[in-house]
Amino acid sequence: MEVDGVSVNFEANLKSNRSPTIVLIHGFGASLETWHDIYPELSAEFSTVRLDLRGSGFTSKPHDQKYSPDDQAEFLIHFLTRLGLRRVVLVGHSLGGEIALLTYLRVKDHPQPLTIDGLVLLDSAGYVQRQPPIVAATKNPFSRFFMSYSIPPQLRAKLMLEALFADNARATPDRVCRYAYFMDVRESRYPLEQTAKLIEPPDAESNELRFKDIDVPTLIIWGAADAWMPIENAHRFHSDIKNSKLIILEKTGHVPQEERPQEVLRQLKTFLSDLR
Repeated sequence: MEVDGVSVNFEANLKSNRSPTIVLIHGFGASLETWHDIYPELSAEFSTVRLDLRGSGFTSKPHDQKYSPDDQAEFLIHFLTRLGLRRVVLVGHSLGGEIALLTYLRVKDHPQPLTIDGLVLLDSAGYVQRQPPIVAATKNPFSRFFMSYSIPPQLRAKLMLEALFADNARATPDRVCRYAYFMDVRESRYPLEQTAKLIEPPDAESNELRFKDIDVPTLIIWGAADAWMPIENAHRFHSDIKNSKLIILEKTGHVPQEERPQEVLRQLKTFLSDLR
């Protein structure tokens, strides 16, 4: 589907009921495939959409500078409006969580036909912090060159997943192949580099203060062993967002939807059923 001149790759199972549609938003360097383990079961019960963000996966990769979290939030609103959705629950992982938060604040500031009924944040970005290693390495031209040309995509993907996961056994050959495929797409390098450069919004600190304005039900899911997003941020989100629930998953790293899909599904279904 064309949105703002960009061809968007997405998958949707839209049901004809009055419940909100679940929108799954991936993180930095990922694609809609990060929801591979939970999408089939979730979409069988709930109206669900997963998409490749601007510059990611099979979505177009324009050579411009519109890759900041704010740009992606605006793009997401246009996509959801183009899809004809009126009520949604945004489920964001890592950078996707920050995009979900900024989307909510943008809709709150500029009311439109789209209503956000709830938020789900999985090991979410949003607070000013030290950048995760993969983001820092992508920003640096020397490490970026080394990663792109000296380390085969399969090995790069395996090393990255083992760093992200608490349980290395979850870095299966199939999962490694899915990540390696997009790492090997030359056209993906530019948007990834731009995303890394623009990942911290200039108004990041003022955005943090506004998280206290969020007044919709919010589920926060966090891996206790996440080495990339400090667990203190999970408690901070829980403190800032009044109507929130915090779930800490033990022996889980940065990507709970891939490491503990059944537990994430269970928590999601309970949360979403309560919203109906």
